[in-house]
Amino acid sequence: MTLVLAACSAPCPLLCQDSSQCPPGFYCLNQAACLQDCKRCSGSCVDTFSNCGACGLACTAGMKCSFGTCKDACDPGLTDCSGSCYDVTKDRTNCGACGHTCAVDETCVQSKCTRVDVCA
Repeated sequence: MTLVLAACSAPCPLLCQDSSQCPPGFYCLNQAACLQDCKRCSGSCVDTFSNCGACGLACTAGMKCSFGTCKDACDPGLTDCSGSCYDVTKDRTNCGACGHTCAVDETCVQSKCTRVDVCA
């Protein structure tokens, strides 16, 4: 068991069989790991500015969507990506910079897309 755990690189995500076993906002990779997904409305990835806190709930011009609430500015530590606020150090759809999406088998670690090693 120690060898298997030692082979894992951080982060070692949750285990799953399908996406229904992952928390909201996550998807199941290869029936083994829950990874962060984009915000989805009607099955499609959407920006949070036009869907702030709920699908179809848009912020007014000049406002920013930060943690599901329309605000005057992004909360500290978040980056303004066209009115949507993201933590680019760990957001896989805005990893390191706005709009830089990691591959399906990657997650964002310290602003870099990092391949996920599935722990078994």
